[in-house]
Amino acid sequence: PKQFMPLMNYLENRILDYYTLYYSQSGGLSRENYSEILNYIREYFSLDKDSFSKFVRFLGKFRSSNGFASEDEELNFERFKESIFDSIFDAGKIILSIYVGSVLTMMGIIFIQPILLPSVKYDPLLRRRFSARLFDPLELYIFRVDQEATDFQVNESEQIPLVLDFQKTTRTSSLEELHDDVVRTGMIDQAISLLKERGVIEDLRKTEDGLMVFLSSQKRPIPLSSMGDGFKTLLKILFKIALSENGVILFEEPEISLHPKYLNIIAEELVNYSNRVQMFISTHSLDFIELLLEQAERQSKLDQISIIRLHYSDADEQTFSEVILGRDGKEELDEIGSDLRYT
Repeated sequence: PKQFMPLMNYLENRILDYYTLYYSQSGGLSRENYSEILNYIREYFSLDKDSFSKFVRFLGKFRSSNGFASEDEELNFERFKESIFDSIFDAGKIILSIYVGSVLTMMGIIFIQPILLPSVKYDPLLRRRFSARLFDPLELYIFRVDQEATDFQVNESEQIPLVLDFQKTTRTSSLEELHDDVVRTGMIDQAISLLKERGVIEDLRKTEDGLMVFLSSQKRPIPLSSMGDGFKTLLKILFKIALSENGVILFEEPEISLHPKYLNIIAEELVNYSNRVQMFISTHSLDFIELLLEQAERQSKLDQISIIRLHYSDADEQTFSEVILGRDGKEELDEIGSDLRYT
């Protein structure tokens, strides 16, 4: 479809960039590239004609015996591109189209699994195998669409953080990995600041024995593995919120497994980050909706919240959406005590 042409152009340009970068450097050299490299070597080392001829003969034998592409085996970009597109089409993915009014302005793509370049033979000179990820899993790749350009050409792309949470269980090992990611981004103090302010913990530290939780009621720190599922879920959500800085976060029913007092902390933290993160949250909890609206009102951010109710019509078997602005939803709750999940 025409609306997906910008996405196809973006993918093709990215594939071309990687083809040039990795395949040209890994020995899949065209005649032109090969000649340029030889001429550069000749000039750089000031080789005379005889020495240069010997070098060319040696390199020719080396290329044919060590997996470098010969002139008869030059890589075909179209075949390369088709193999990548096959992987892209088969992979699980999410495609985003962003409109301003009726004008398509940006597009994005998220892959559930990595999209890898076809493997290249080991390069004995550089001592590496030229393979790479074309797209990392669960990262949002987004680009602006140039409407004035012909054939929907795209502008320079940019990558922004994407954080997903659809898991209902939390493993200690995955929490430790998240902790390390938050530490690397320099956000660990901010991630656990609310826990300290609300008296949930005194501190959280990484030791040789793993993550340890310091509590005011305990003389010794407690291993994270000994903490309850509710606390682990709370910590996971706080870590993921911190990692979503200047990005997008998708949460499915974050209230599951959480104690009500923890739910209030999550609502406050989500509202705290609302100026820096685009959030999409699905929930069946009216309590959670009310907490979010209360925190948004307290921080004067009601205008930044929209509640989207989905309705299913039995008559035409279609789903349609109803958007309620945060301020309207809060007034409806306060004045008539409506259940905002239903009409």
